[in-house]
Amino acid sequence: MLAPVATRNEEGARAWHEFGCALAALGQRRDACRAFRNALLLDDRRADTWLALGKLLVDVGLPERALPTFDRAEQLGCRLPLSFTIRAVPRDSGDCPCVLPPVSSPRPSSC
Repeated sequence: MLAPVATRNEEGARAWHEFGCALAALGQRRDACRAFRNALLLDDRRADTWLALGKLLVDVGLPERALPTFDRAEQLGCRLPLSFTIRAVPRDSGDCPCVLPPVSSPRPSSC
């Protein structure tokens, strides 16, 4: 009984993720953010969605909110491009990018 629900959630999460990618490509960032959050409500194990949400947060000027999303993506096995994590470090925080976790070779996002 639980398997169909899990499958439906995975399919719904994938649909919301793809919708978020399309909205982001169209410049509709607020709606894209909502779509990514809806995807994560259905399946919070989607590293690609955490990564896409983090990139979007950096793009809209909220790097402090992006760092936890990048951390979660990395915990789920996503190898983050170093440029994402460096861009997410607030410039006035005094934080040095060298204190970020080591980054392996990037894996492309599905967006």
